[in-house]
Amino acid sequence: MKFKIILLIFLLLITPLGYLEETDSQSLDFDVIKTKFMDVNVSIEIPIYLDQYSQESSFVLTTPVFVTTNSQSVDLEAYYLENGQKVYADYSEDEYGNKFAIFDIKKITKAQYSFFVDARIVSENKIIFAEDVFSLENEITDFKEYKASTRYINSDSSEIISMANYLKKSDNALKELTNIIDWTYNFVEYDLSYSDKTVEAVNVLSERKGVCSEFAILAAAILRERGFPTRYVTGYANSTLDWQAHAWLEVYIPGQGWVLADPTFGEVGLVDASHLLISRSFDPSEIKDRITSFGNVSLRFGEKKASFKINDHKSFSDLGYSNAISVNFDFPEKIKENSAFFIKANITNTTSRAMSVFFMLNTHQDFELIYPENTDKIIYLEPFKEEVLTFYLKSNVDVPNNYYKTYSFNLKSQVTDYSGSLNIYNDEGYFQEAFFVTAPLLYVDKDVLKYSLEIINFTDEKKVLNFDFNNNNVLSSEIIEVPINSTYVFEKEFGVLKDTSFSYLISQDYDLSNNFFIFDDSIEEKEVVVIDGNVQDQVKPSEKDNNLVVWEDEKFPKEETSSNNLIGIIIVIVFIIFTIVIFVSNKKNKEGL
Repeated sequence: MKFKIILLIFLLLITPLGYLEETDSQSLDFDVIKTKFMDVNVSIEIPIYLDQYSQESSFVLTTPVFVTTNSQSVDLEAYYLENGQKVYADYSEDEYGNKFAIFDIKKITKAQYSFFVDARIVSENKIIFAEDVFSLENEITDFKEYKASTRYINSDSSEIISMANYLKKSDNALKELTNIIDWTYNFVEYDLSYSDKTVEAVNVLSERKGVCSEFAILAAAILRERGFPTRYVTGYANSTLDWQAHAWLEVYIPGQGWVLADPTFGEVGLVDASHLLISRSFDPSEIKDRITSFGNVSLRFGEKKASFKINDHKSFSDLGYSNAISVNFDFPEKIKENSAFFIKANITNTTSRAMSVFFMLNTHQDFELIYPENTDKIIYLEPFKEEVLTFYLKSNVDVPNNYYKTYSFNLKSQVTDYSGSLNIYNDEGYFQEAFFVTAPLLYVDKDVLKYSLEIINFTDEKKVLNFDFNNNNVLSSEIIEVPINSTYVFEKEFGVLKDTSFSYLISQDYDLSNNFFIFDDSIEEKEVVVIDGNVQDQVKPSEKDNNLVVWEDEKFPKEETSSNNLIGIIIVIVFIIFTIVIFVSNKKNKEGL
């Protein structure tokens, strides 16, 4: 009787190798943020390299694939080639509707395998907000599991609890969702150096940098703490410049269902159709490519490749949204050179349903934005209601005597673009001095409360601001003088005491006051969800994982291992080896009989 030993590859004993993703750099000739409908072919190749394998060794690759949802239909095949013939994968689904292709290589015969996923996806944003408004004064009782704190979306931390409380603006759930996505979009700086790692929400809050995963993680943590069930979503999306693996969110609101939200691109509800969904999960660490190996095997993931071919696309405007919003501009008819001036956009929702719309102001490079801090804003528009978006700029241009120059500007949105023109004169026209204080930015970073704001003084006199702070009854004051025609950034740090409050008062040439409450981690008892296979002492020893979003082995914090734990591990390994030896010996003795 032949005896075969199946040796499982222990993940902890394998050196993780980079598993990067490469996409084609297809630059689009249309503005993808305006895309309501897209028909696209996607081809993905997953190469696996075998550095060592025995005659009887095998492996199983499980990879998440595109799945049909309310916003996309998928026609898909997953396969690998054997002697020029396609060998098709089996499929499985988990309880959350994620679909997986399973490639079972029963006998390894070569040093490299390539696995393919080819899909035709018809994606269309079909969301129309319901007429009913859900109030956050009521608890959202559905899908409570998606409100729990997880490994990366640690919504139960004091920093996240404090920030969620500070950002409260409305009990209208859709409006509050829009406010939180807008804040995240403008708070976090996109930084490609974060592409090879995943950062916890509390660290995103302190570092204020990241890629799509960090934007989504921070927004999800704040939304969950605010009471919204929130799913972490991964797939692909196009930024107009290229296709990339991407992460965004689905946020549940009673009466609305699951609302799409992308804090990286600044989209709520009207999320463009280039978002091609692969998986939904509680946490970024949950959905991965996974290999289980049997026998004497040493393998590694190669560079994952994805290519895209757009067959058809239609914009929101093409499909009936062209008149959904009206915009009327208000600005000075004549503007004097080197003057501050304003552009007011009076934005009206002409429909019977609410909308959340992204706007971006584009002006000539010689114009300096004074206030607000950036030109991008997501606005919640109630049915048949008007909102005013105001930008203050400075005309840093010189015009010859008795002449004027005309400069065009553009207000971009998902629905359509709106344009106007400004006339700058040398010796006549509107002249305005500008004095602004930006809204204070407060957040907790590793037990330090950070406070900062910007003071813009484009006037002919210096400005004086008096700051009075009360940090848990510890009083402090500071006087700031801002010279003429200058900008001053005021920054201050305070030690944080848990479960306390902080207040500030600005006086003299500017008046403002507010409170910021710092909560303790234990202020609310919350369930912390730990996903099997993502914590070192829970990793299944037969599996090699790879992160879906960045296509690279997950970078986990190293855990301290005591000498007692190490001794215990050695004892277990010795016991397993001893058991195998006894088993083999008994088999041989029986065969000898």
